[in-house]
Amino acid sequence: MLQPDLARIRSAVLEGDRLRPNLQGCSAGTSVVAFDPYGKIYGCPETVGRPQHACGTFYPEFSYAAGYRDPWRHRHVDTVPMCRDCNVKLFCGGGGCPIKAWAANGGDFNTCYCPKVSSITTRVETQLAYLLPMALRRRQEHANRPEGEEGTWEQMTRVGSFPWMS
Repeated sequence: MLQPDLARIRSAVLEGDRLRPNLQGCSAGTSVVAFDPYGKIYGCPETVGRPQHACGTFYPEFSYAAGYRDPWRHRHVDTVPMCRDCNVKLFCGGGGCPIKAWAANGGDFNTCYCPKVSSITTRVETQLAYLLPMALRRRQEHANRPEGEEGTWEQMTRVGSFPWMS
């Protein structure tokens, strides 16, 4: 969850693709369900075995607390106060792991658990420092190319489109 997708950054910088933000970082309670061997249902694999986090049962009969999903579904970069001004919020999805935030902050679900923010920042900055000069060279070479002339394989490898082919 807390790993920036460097291919998305590369595609945005070099190809002009849109960088789609991750606004919902945790799928627990929305698309993930976990079961324990005693018949309980949990919205997150991290909560299995913690009865206060059970959201229903599947044995001996099925029951599900429909309101359980609401706090999960409405937890994102704009609802977690500490995330609003974070410079990497669109990469992590907002606040890190909700259950770890809950446990680390005395049961407050809408707080952050972001031990990797500095590593995310470093990875994004490193990737941008690598890609931006390539993008600028590519743009300059494209501007200097006569109209109608397509780029050659040599030109593409020279400007860094395929950095593994040096």
